Amino acid sequence: MPGIVVLGCLGPVAFAQESNCEYDLINSYATRPGQVAPNARDEVVFDEQHLATETKIRLNRNADRARSTRNGIRIDLDIKKLIDSEFEAFDPAYLVHRDERETRLNSLRQKLDAAERPGHFLYCSEQLFILSKIYVEYTALWSLADAELDRLAQSINWPNQEEAGAQKPNGAWGSCAENFILELDRTVEALNRLSSGPDPRPKLAYPLEFLNQIERPDQLFDLLYARQISNIAASGVFNREGQGSLSESVPQLVFKSYLTKIASDNGVGFLSNQYRRSYLRFLDDTQDPLTGFWGPWLNLRDGIYRLLDLSMTYHIVAYRRGCVHNWPAIVDTLFEIKNLPYPYGWLWNGEFNDHNDYDIVRLLKLAWPKIGEVQKQRARVEIEEMLDWTLKQSFTPENRFIFEKDFYDTLGGAYYFTISFLDEIGFWRENKRFWLPEFPTPSRAAALCVALRAQLEPIAGNTSAAASAFAKLQENCPTK
Repeated sequence: MPGIVVLGCLGPVAFAQESNCEYDLINSYATRPGQVAPNARDEVVFDEQHLATETKIRLNRNADRARSTRNGIRIDLDIKKLIDSEFEAFDPAYLVHRDERETRLNSLRQKLDAAERPGHFLYCSEQLFILSKIYVEYTALWSLADAELDRLAQSINWPNQEEAGAQKPNGAWGSCAENFILELDRTVEALNRLSSGPDPRPKLAYPLEFLNQIERPDQLFDLLYARQISNIAASGVFNREGQGSLSESVPQLVFKSYLTKIASDNGVGFLSNQYRRSYLRFLDDTQDPLTGFWGPWLNLRDGIYRLLDLSMTYHIVAYRRGCVHNWPAIVDTLFEIKNLPYPYGWLWNGEFNDHNDYDIVRLLKLAWPKIGEVQKQRARVEIEEMLDWTLKQSFTPENRFIFEKDFYDTLGGAYYFTISFLDEIGFWRENKRFWLPEFPTPSRAAALCVALRAQLEPIAGNTSAAASAFAKLQENCPTK
């Protein structure tokens, strides 16, 4: 196991405060003496603010710039060119081989889109598309990529794929993906969905036996560290996608009490306080001490480069409920990477984006009690700028929502992040304006809420994201 562990220094007060919040984070999952167990459904409502990153953007590798640290020094990288050159060291014809498979993958995506229609979702094909894209975009293992592309091509003609969307006998969801990380991702997603149904602690058809692969902390560490560092020139693999998926699924399973309860009801007995404490130590040890961020590490010829990854940092901080070290450095870094492309910065195609803006605002809200007035003032300026962009770019003058198809997996997801961004900054409610309580309610607020509610209502039952977005509008809009 790699042993690169660098921890920053904390003052006594900060250490005591963070130790207290870690105690609460670790111990809040079992009812303490004299306490009443929290209502699982109440926690689900709070936690819907932390939906996973859209898969489409998580799999995208088009970001051309990133910031990193090496030996305590910040270094800007031409990240796309760098990663491509590392792949070329593994396979000199990498660009040709990748382009050939990207062309085939795009053609299969078009066929898949044409084959799907309302009531006919190709569950297996969608899982195989994700696996194929991972192999094409994040590896130079062409025989494996070709095998997945062949499976994808064959699957599009399979008429009934409903079973592929259900739980399989080993307890996992994702029956066409023989890949533990994707199974874990799909299972956490399914358990989140089930927890907001009629029974928040459902008895599953099968026990979650596949999780036995990480029942001991050392097994979990082997999985995590194997994807923390990428030596692309030697292995032909950039681990960011696997690491990114684990940075979303593992902290949910470990820190969301209602998921822990569902797991314990269905055969999982290892999610103990000690297990959570061990995972926290891993997260602390992989946090960059200079910037406070998390992200992939690249093993290059001249050393280890730690990439500063906004997406991974957001998910880790959010699922830890803000209980992290070095908040001032995190916020300074957040401002530093403003003009970099996502996932290493704020921008998508050179502009703001409501999904990314929501991540940023959530981070700032969690940071607010831990930062000084100078950082708060900068945050106020940035939030106003993001709000101005959203009102101009996410809606028509007639308050029609503009769907950014190239970014989001679903229309419901797009609505969710835009509405959640506005809700998080208190666009409709003064009592949520953590950043500037005296900020005046925009004159457009009520009309925009009513218009969005009318547009979203017909699809509110299609996905959990759409349902959650609609619920937020119901809370904020004037009564009918």
